[in-house]
Amino acid sequence: MKSGDLKIQWKGKFLLIGMVTSVIGALIDMVSPIVPLTIVIVRLVLIAGAILQYFGWLLPERVARWLIKD
Repeated sequence: MKSGDLKIQWKGKFLLIGMVTSVIGALIDMVSPIVPLTIVIVRLVLIAGAILQYFGWLLPERVARWLIKD
């Protein structure tokens, strides 16, 4: 995230947020009671974490152009 390249900085931010989101979703999944509402919420958090990690590893050019406006 300390790189001079803006694309690399965005990748680092997405990876960090994605990892934290996935860990939080997994912890909530472990300690929460099995109720349909909590299952839906936890799954959405885990899916969001996976998408953010995807953006961190393989930032698509379309998303990079949208984020980085020169």
